[in-house]
Amino acid sequence: MKKFLFFAAVLMMAACGSKTGNNANGADSTVKDSVLTTETALSTDETEADLQKTIETQLQTVYAKLREMDASGDGINVNELDQQFCSEEFLRLQKEVYKKSENATSCEEAFSDEGWRWFPDISAAQTVDSVSVKLIGKDRAEAKFRLTDKRGFKAHQHLVMLLENGQWKIHNWIDPEAFPEGNYLDWMKLFLSK
Repeated sequence: MKKFLFFAAVLMMAACGSKTGNNANGADSTVKDSVLTTETALSTDETEADLQKTIETQLQTVYAKLREMDASGDGINVNELDQQFCSEEFLRLQKEVYKKSENATSCEEAFSDEGWRWFPDISAAQTVDSVSVKLIGKDRAEAKFRLTDKRGFKAHQHLVMLLENGQWKIHNWIDPEAFPEGNYLDWMKLFLSK
């Protein structure tokens, strides 16, 4: 706990010390989330190692829950995964999208990725491999990693995560090939704007 409080304090100091003011503009999530600037990066290897370990541990927790659901035989509840591991903004937008989608009169008016973001061309992930983490804001980090399922198939994941109430939450999935706007949040925003 002491280590986490120290880490949070360092994050706050890094955010306050930014010379560019980019951190104040981080509320709108787009593909630009994936750009790391030297001003927003953590300054010491030890702190970067702590961030890496903390987020990697959270990702292991996320996919352990997915494996647990898969092994239960009751099916994987994507909504439960979202509720437990996604950011407040993501969940708010998702709720608005589902509400609008309920009133759709055709497939074209509906919104669904059919859970793809949790299963990028693979079945339930058995391992989380090759995790790379970078801080891109005072409470925002980018995570890139590979997943391997029980058949040995591999897939890449690219997430933006937010620190909320002391826990790193999934905020955005980045994949220009899978999502019309290149990332999940902008895809939801586009759907809501129509």
